[in-house]
Amino acid sequence: MATSTRIKALGERIQACRECERARVTYLKFPFSACGNPNSPIWIVGADPPHLKDHGCPRFWSGNAGRNLREPIQSAFGNGSLERLFYLTDIVKCHRQTRRLSLTVISNCTKWIVQEARLLKPQAAIVLGNDAANIFKSPAFHGSLDVVFLPHPSPANSATVNREVGGWHEYHLRLVKECKRLRREYGA
Repeated sequence: MATSTRIKALGERIQACRECERARVTYLKFPFSACGNPNSPIWIVGADPPHLKDHGCPRFWSGNAGRNLREPIQSAFGNGSLERLFYLTDIVKCHRQTRRLSLTVISNCTKWIVQEARLLKPQAAIVLGNDAANIFKSPAFHGSLDVVFLPHPSPANSATVNREVGGWHEYHLRLVKECKRLRREYGA
């Protein structure tokens, strides 16, 4: 079965999931639409999709956080490079209605990101934010991928970026450096 067919079948199973509803957690269900290059050995992984009417590719990293991700990558690799070079996905497949992700929702969705990884077999991932990092540090992923952990690129996360990376300029430099390294090592 072709990768696109298998991804579509996984997306249909994700769309049919109702575990959060049964747990009485309010989330907005999106049609499953990971984005970018499913044949890329390198993933960029966030926490959950933003609440946008457009369910296509532009919903990934299109707001203020997106600028902190897209602009350095585009300056290093050219326009459209994010979707061309990387597979973009989230650990949670629905949009949250609260400020923070609940542990119930993360637990409910972990199986989907694990199945996505089994299906696409990435070799490396750039993992953004603590919630995504916790999943990629779990036994399900530990040791199976070359993982780069970075703070979530939201401007609201500036204090964390300053503390962990030394500021936005350093964040952008590290992001580009790691993207170049991963592309060199894994051929994306």
